Amino acid sequence: MKSTFLHLIITFFVFTLCSQNIYAQDSLQWHLPEGAKARFGKGNINNIAYSPDGNTFAVATDIGIWIYDAHTHQERALLAAHTKSIRSIAFSPDSSILASVNGGEVVLWNVADGTQKATLLNKTNYVSSIAFSPDGTTFASAILGGKIILWDLVKIKQKGVLTGHTQDVNNVVFSPDSKTLASSSFKGPVR
Repeated sequence: MKSTFLHLIITFFVFTLCSQNIYAQDSLQWHLPEGAKARFGKGNINNIAYSPDGNTFAVATDIGIWIYDAHTHQERALLAAHTKSIRSIAFSPDSSILASVNGGEVVLWNVADGTQKATLLNKTNYVSSIAFSPDGTTFASAILGGKIILWDLVKIKQKGVLTGHTQDVNNVVFSPDSKTLASSSFKGPVR
């Protein structure tokens, strides 16, 4: 009886060790620099976001954005276009676009296939907060220096700049009807 039980335990451990997740093995090879053979670790976690439809979650790290299936928890992709660590991420209301920020660069990603939809640059200032309007037509990026840049998501172009803060803007959020944008600065009022 003891030998059968011991045999079952050993078989279980051998099976567990030998049946590694195929996605995890593949992820060791995703977006490697030239000459590198494998990746160990996934980078420091800086931010996390769930898609509004509940099917996907994204983890922003120092090496890229890991995209996971929210139901199976399996890795689907590594988005690695940024050259610095990603500090902020947000999903569009329809879950089709993921925005990511590192420093002054904002990248819009197509969630379905992991391709870049657009790169919005603001190299002169640090982007401190991002938000999608609930109707999915506008994207706001708050920058240090007291400004908020509004982007037209249909045309993928800048549609306006909001000023009024005398200090750095650190947060932006849209009202549920997409008609109002609230912003705050570190030591100033909410506008």
